[in-house]
Amino acid sequence: MYANSPQKRTRTDVRTASSNNGKPEKDEPTAFRGLRPDVPTAAVVTPLLLSYRDAATTLGISKSLLEKLKRKNEIPFVSIAGRVLFDPDELKQWVAGKSSVATNS
Repeated sequence: MYANSPQKRTRTDVRTASSNNGKPEKDEPTAFRGLRPDVPTAAVVTPLLLSYRDAATTLGISKSLLEKLKRKNEIPFVSIAGRVLFDPDELKQWVAGKSSVATNS
């Protein structure tokens, strides 16, 4: 196949070529393609504080409900340089304080 050839190369052609030329093998798991064992990968960093979106997702509520709870000072939050953030540990304690046990009446 030449550069001026009307035929186009497909992904299958590249993967099944007789010489892999540094390309991943056809049966190699996708998650490991392109990773080099000699190059360290980035570490996963757990944030100390959560944004509105992340806190709302963690709590399973809408962002607008979280904003309403914050306005009423019903939920713990931290304000840093005008940005409102939420401590995951404090959110867990807040949820634990909100939980109630059903009673038989």
